[in-house]
Amino acid sequence: MWTEKVEQPILSNERAKEMKGMAKNQKSYTSEFKQQIVDLYNTRGTSYPQLEREYGVNWSTISGWSMRNSAGK
Repeated sequence: MWTEKVEQPILSNERAKEMKGMAKNQKSYTSEFKQQIVDLYNTRGTSYPQLEREYGVNWSTISGWSMRNSAGK
């Protein structure tokens, strides 16, 4: 029977602080806001770059919302 314990690497204090800051800076959006953005894209034909400029949401985020929205229909 193999019983050797494998040690998990421990994050340095600097890396742990960096990761904590990453999560802290992550924006969250309401489902209503997401739906409004997707509707602008789908019904009005507003481009991802234009939505990104107007609402400050990365185009890849909007693309993901749009794909999830169309998959749920």
